[in-house]
Amino acid sequence: FFPLGGIMMGGLINLIVLMTLPDQVSLIGISGVVYWMASAWLTLYFLIDRRHSLKRRFAVAVSLTALLLAPEAYKPDISYLSHLLGFAFGIISGAIYYATQRKQFLAAEVIEYEVEANDDNDNFSPTDFLDQIRTR
Repeated sequence: FFPLGGIMMGGLINLIVLMTLPDQVSLIGISGVVYWMASAWLTLYFLIDRRHSLKRRFAVAVSLTALLLAPEAYKPDISYLSHLLGFAFGIISGAIYYATQRKQFLAAEVIEYEVEANDDNDNFSPTDFLDQIRTR
């Protein structure tokens, strides 16, 4: 997915943006790829990291997007279309990658349980453990 996907998406983004620009304008840089990588990573974070609620993961993704990817000021020599396309393609690519690799992601997930002994009973049996799991 990284870096081969980024190189391919960078070429596609530049091709699309160049088709919208006049012939005498050139396009130099990889900012579209940077935005693609960031949004693909944020999408995968949102879909994979299930330790937190959907609401919290969404808030983190939106906050990081605003903090790291929002432009500080408008500059006419920057291709904001490259940024937008890179960001949008990153979300789409991340979602497709997750959908195709979902079983592998879920198989790698580790779930840990904390077992607490009852205060009134120092002996802790496996059935107590199962009872705690069922009540969660």
